[in-house]
Amino acid sequence: MQSIRTMQDVEIVDDIVLLMDDVTTTGNSLYACKELLKQRGAGSVEMFALGKAI
Repeated sequence: MQSIRTMQDVEIVDDIVLLMDDVTTTGNSLYACKELLKQRGAGSVEMFALGKAI
């Protein structure tokens, strides 16, 4: 998770965030990003992927 970070100057407290991925395999990167956004104060984080690798 050290390769993923948020921009410090963007205020997201109590915001609803839509997190999008082109193709997901395990979903781990989506869940890691969701956790970081929630730690920064996002009110809700919805996740969406265009495709799933099988």
